[in-house]
Amino acid sequence: MNSLKAQAVLALCVFMLLVVGGSSFFYFLFAVDYYIEQKKETMEESYWQLQSVDLSQEALEEDEVIQALEDESFSVIICDENMQAVYASKVSGRNNLIQTYIAGHTEDYTVYAHAVYERDIARKPIVLKGLIRQENRNYYVYLYENTTVIRRSVTYVNEFLRGVVVIAMLLGIVFAWVLSKAIVGPVERIRSITGKIAEGDYSARLEKPMPNKELEELRQSINRMTDRIQNDISDLNNYNYLLLNKNHSISQFEEHRRQFIRNVTHELKTPLAIISSQVEMMEIEGDKADREAYCASILEEVNKLSKMVSSLLKDSFTESPVANPQMVRGSLSELMKELMPKYEVWMRTNHFCWQSEIQNGCMAVFDKMEIELAANNYIMNAGWHTPKGGQIRASLKKENGGIRFSVYNEGEPIAQADKEKIWDCFYQGQEKKTENAEVGLGLYIVKNIVSRHQGLCGMENLPDGVKFWFWLPEA
Repeated sequence: MNSLKAQAVLALCVFMLLVVGGSSFFYFLFAVDYYIEQKKETMEESYWQLQSVDLSQEALEEDEVIQALEDESFSVIICDENMQAVYASKVSGRNNLIQTYIAGHTEDYTVYAHAVYERDIARKPIVLKGLIRQENRNYYVYLYENTTVIRRSVTYVNEFLRGVVVIAMLLGIVFAWVLSKAIVGPVERIRSITGKIAEGDYSARLEKPMPNKELEELRQSINRMTDRIQNDISDLNNYNYLLLNKNHSISQFEEHRRQFIRNVTHELKTPLAIISSQVEMMEIEGDKADREAYCASILEEVNKLSKMVSSLLKDSFTESPVANPQMVRGSLSELMKELMPKYEVWMRTNHFCWQSEIQNGCMAVFDKMEIELAANNYIMNAGWHTPKGGQIRASLKKENGGIRFSVYNEGEPIAQADKEKIWDCFYQGQEKKTENAEVGLGLYIVKNIVSRHQGLCGMENLPDGVKFWFWLPEA
């Protein structure tokens, strides 16, 4: 019962039960009473209208008020004070009825008559006994309606409504299920996608439009949020890469510093010891010392010491490469086949025409993590600079004794002044920055990685777009 769909179905079924069942229940309890009250009001209104009719006229049945009484299915008897029938409808034996219901009961007839429901009589009729005075004559009006038919009809209707309630509930359950599925279905889709995003799958997107405005805005917000997270993660990976290299460089520099101190300490001990001994001998021998020979020896050792210091400094401060990555011979084809599908949903969501062509058998010596990072930077860079609906194509193939990976994107060409600078750290070019634009590290990272793999990288402007590539030696 914790399911949103089950709760929606239950709520709709309860609502239908209350509406349909409640209506039937109220009809069963109050239909007869409502009918009687309405007939009583109609009978009294007809009686007051009847007072405006000239009851002495002939062809009384043609009068509009009399016809209205007939239309209401009332039984009508009108007689004068001599008990002579003036008008009678729908009855036979009018004289007997006058004797039975009017003669001998004239005291019950009043000018201000009201309709009465006589529950204690077999047919439970509605009766009005009125007195109309016209031109010094009294007319007795007896209006009557039998309620047996309506009570029987209500009984039949109640039996029918019980069947209607059952059928309505069965159809209502089906309707509630379909309706709840239409309402809850989009929520389930959102829950499923956000669950994938929470587990780290940032390629997940809500692609199908939602049926209403609020959910559609939520879908677009989730997609924008996921795009932003994916871009931020890409930048974070670039920063992490630089930070790792920087930390390694700092660690390596510290090791060189220690080694330099050890080398200086070791290498300088001998010349200093010789110089010290020469000076000591000059002090001991005094005037007898061969000062010229000692001075020549000291100068020789000083020259050696100077050359040694220069050599040590040169060796210590020569820029040394960063430690080699984890190079392993493997298939670049398999790596790219695993990598390319990750971008398909992102490309479709951003309305790019995405294609990839991977040639089999492309073998090289490479670090999987670094080459994947380089390819990711090319692809994400293409996405940031491609208009909606534009084309992005990635390819991997053998070329010139090596393996060439390239990413083409449809868009504006790169200015001539920027062609060399785009490979510098934090350089973004002069074009207008977009909301999700990179921070200028991606191409710098690619150049660094490819250089460490003894490869080449570059770009070229095409008539309708730009292509970035890198080349690695085949193994």
